[in-house]
Amino acid sequence: MKRWIALLAAACMMLTACAAIPTSGDVRVSERVSRENGGVILDPKGPSPDLTPEQLVDGFLQASSAGFGDAFSTARQYLTPEAAAHWDPSAQVQIYPDSASTSLSRGADGALRVSVAVTGSVDVDGNYSTAPDDSVFSSEFTLVRDSDDQWRIAVLRDGIIMPETLFSSLFVRSRLYFLNPTNTGLVPDVRWFPRSNALMLMVQGVIDGPSRWLTVAAHSAIPPETRLEVREVVMDDGVARIEMGASLATLTNAQLQLFEEQLRNTITGSGLAQDIVLLADGAAVGSGRQLQLPAYPFPAASLVAVRDGQYTAYDDGSPRNIGFADQILNYDLDTFAVEYSDSARSLVAVNGGRNVMYHVDFETAEVRELLRAEGLVTPSLDQFGWAWSANSSSDGRLLIANTRNGTQGELYSEQIQGQHISALAVSRDGTRIALAYDEAGSESVAVFAIQRGVDGVPMALGDVFNIGQCMAGVRDLAWTGDARLVALVAQDDEAADSELYQLDLGGPVDEIPAVSNAIAVTAGRGSDSIVLMTQEGSLYRYTSGVWSRFASDISAMALPG
Repeated sequence: MKRWIALLAAACMMLTACAAIPTSGDVRVSERVSRENGGVILDPKGPSPDLTPEQLVDGFLQASSAGFGDAFSTARQYLTPEAAAHWDPSAQVQIYPDSASTSLSRGADGALRVSVAVTGSVDVDGNYSTAPDDSVFSSEFTLVRDSDDQWRIAVLRDGIIMPETLFSSLFVRSRLYFLNPTNTGLVPDVRWFPRSNALMLMVQGVIDGPSRWLTVAAHSAIPPETRLEVREVVMDDGVARIEMGASLATLTNAQLQLFEEQLRNTITGSGLAQDIVLLADGAAVGSGRQLQLPAYPFPAASLVAVRDGQYTAYDDGSPRNIGFADQILNYDLDTFAVEYSDSARSLVAVNGGRNVMYHVDFETAEVRELLRAEGLVTPSLDQFGWAWSANSSSDGRLLIANTRNGTQGELYSEQIQGQHISALAVSRDGTRIALAYDEAGSESVAVFAIQRGVDGVPMALGDVFNIGQCMAGVRDLAWTGDARLVALVAQDDEAADSELYQLDLGGPVDEIPAVSNAIAVTAGRGSDSIVLMTQEGSLYRYTSGVWSRFASDISAMALPG
């Protein structure tokens, strides 16, 4: 049995959330008891006598989704003893829209099949995967009669299913924070844990380390050979008191301080506690000093736009010229990326022919060629001064060039070989890169971790992590947070039906209403920083859910990155 089921069994007397599931036909939900700490508490019901096979499966589905309150002991009453011993509800949670209905049918072998359209799933480690459009989850149940002539489930698939609203109530979105290679910043790894024991699972998740796709760019302060025991996490007046075994004291002061920083940011970021206290065998340990490592190093910065051929910075909506127009016009510059600074000192841009990338320094009035390649997509700049691009008809390579010394390089991924790349964006901390590409006729948005060497030099890409599937027509990408992006989608070249989507690195996809004819997006920190550019050259800023126009006659624009 997996860890979080064992933890639920230990904590079921301290339940903060559990519920039941609707199926096809009339929705039947167990009696609601109360709400506690934001979670819905429901009372799962065991099987009554003389149920039909259909009624038994229906009751099991409800009891299994309500199983977080009693470690699924009630749900196991619907199973034969052997099936109850082997069924693992933590293997996967399938999530379906509230508007969808489960259907129940019989297979040729007499087994009952439950089918439902799903939007996503969560695995045993809390990793969320978005399901492609029109995905249908099916699970078969083989029933037998027991010694009392009652139907029981003898064969079933591991895992449970539940609707989106129930999932939102029972599970907590958690950003587990890990360390970048130099221990100077935090890297988030989004997980979803049962609310009833989320704090314990967050602590254990930080100890266990990042997801596989992220391991080349992030690590935990805990050395691999060190085994830490998490005994309990108790809330005391808004403070999470984390009780651990004596092995915690074997960490060096530097390791302990970094571990505290990881835990503090993870737990306070979840909104479940305001601070933490670490204890080893009942005694408080750690300095309590906060390192305040950044997770999203994005400074206050000006939006840079090309207005009537002139590079212009917008500070609080007021334009000021920053470029040397006559020289720049000779290079036929098109889309660009701005360096990380508070004064828009330089940028990298590709030309209209999409075959040369230049570095433009506004302070020295210098334009310098960085690299040449065919079909270059709009570039992105990282905080180490590396410019990123790729051939839109990808041969598997991402092209990089250093703006400070001119060094060129390339990183290869088999995942993007032969694909059409439409957009890319490096995360603010430089540990990940998001790509929009067409794979076998279906466009996806995926993220790759970036392995770096000395002085931040990109060395390799990690495994692919898909965050948005079947999103045809992605034109542009922009980071709005340490684990969140927006993707601008237009179904055709006219861009009249442009759409904007918010993508979590491990979470559902949400649509943001967009202005018509949008062809480019940029962003800084949070959704209120999003800026759209339309085909007509107007700029719109998104503030408190409302789009407002603040500039016109624009041909290109970008915030740093």
